[in-house]
Amino acid sequence: MGKIGQYLFISILIFVGLCCTKYPIKFEKNEIPDEKTAALAVARIDSVLGFTYTWEFGRDKLSPLPKMKVKLSGKVEVPNKIYLKGTLESGDISEKLNVYSMEEKDYCYNKGKKKWESKEKGEYPNPYEQLKLILSFGNFEFVKFDKIDGVASYLFSFKPNVYLLDPIEATKPKGLIWVSIDSELPLRVKVESERRLIHWEMKLSHFNTFANLNVPFSSHKLEIVGIDCKAYDLGNIKKRLFFFDFENHNEEKESNGNVILFVQALSITDSLIKEIVKKGELEVYLGEWPRDAIYLLKQDTLLVQQKYGKDAKLFFERGIETKPIIALNKIFSNQMFGSFLLKNDMLGKASIYAEVKKDNADSLAKIVEAKKDEPAVIIIDGEAVLITRVRDSWIVENRITVTKGLNKYETMFLFSRLKFGPLAKNYMFKLNKKEE
Repeated sequence: MGKIGQYLFISILIFVGLCCTKYPIKFEKNEIPDEKTAALAVARIDSVLGFTYTWEFGRDKLSPLPKMKVKLSGKVEVPNKIYLKGTLESGDISEKLNVYSMEEKDYCYNKGKKKWESKEKGEYPNPYEQLKLILSFGNFEFVKFDKIDGVASYLFSFKPNVYLLDPIEATKPKGLIWVSIDSELPLRVKVESERRLIHWEMKLSHFNTFANLNVPFSSHKLEIVGIDCKAYDLGNIKKRLFFFDFENHNEEKESNGNVILFVQALSITDSLIKEIVKKGELEVYLGEWPRDAIYLLKQDTLLVQQKYGKDAKLFFERGIETKPIIALNKIFSNQMFGSFLLKNDMLGKASIYAEVKKDNADSLAKIVEAKKDEPAVIIIDGEAVLITRVRDSWIVENRITVTKGLNKYETMFLFSRLKFGPLAKNYMFKLNKKEE
């Protein structure tokens, strides 16, 4: 990339630790926030699945540095996958970018051949790393309550790290960051200097709305068995595929009643599709701690029913045999929940919360009051994903915990099945790479 690559490469090599604390700060929405609120918002970017962005930066000529103008947009899968598209100018050099930069390779779109081509890792600007770099000096100060694109926010000023544009800080830059009061994540970061000699601005949105970035490199033939009359189910499967960034350009119906999707992706596996086409059934049971030898209960289903009731069933939380529970009475199922929320903690662990529909809120409150010290079992597609006490599952008003403390890959499959609604059944499928 010539001179442009050199300037960007130098800046990416710099690492400055973020000023933050490990413990989340809770605050009321009408309370004046302190510096820790902004620092925590910046740190939380590390724990989201991903986000979309628009990003512009540039400078007038600052001898010996040439004039620079960059305008990009795209997606980031935290921490090391990016998609960027736009223009990049420096001095007499001008370049159009349409690039996926993954862990080990870059994939660039060849307009002439109308296809994506792979090459060795290059020096393309990384919006995720540059965002952390620009914010790395910290020194946040609250300015006012504000709105950004209609979202209630805190506005902070800060000292920006502008090494990329002005290595010796000759332009006296000032930074502003807007933090969503609700999500506690940054929505906009803006840096300007006197006489606008340099500028840098990024807008962030759509946090956790996709779980993965995939290059539309090859076409894969995905045949869903027995779904021809299930338009609702087919729509949900497409939404799940899109959540994993798999593009679908065509659809065909077979005479045998199956539906074929041609999925554009760098790679796709049977194990991944198996997760995507699972039913997505969520059930919440009241439970009981086993009183008998687990090895006996595990061997004999009838013994479980004789000891604990005709509908009783033995589960192990996430398959861990040291965490047994007997599920007794179902108290909630899919139709009682309205929406699902994914949240990540500072260590990158994820939790899923389910919002109970208003019509069922009273039922939840009564159960919590009557059974607050008893265990509850959260079951998704026949697997116990969480055992918790009833009182601990009631977070605020009508929201319950579905999972907590899982890693990214454990969480994203569960979340995709819950977020877009259940299917009528678990579907069978056939997956083959399409011949070019």
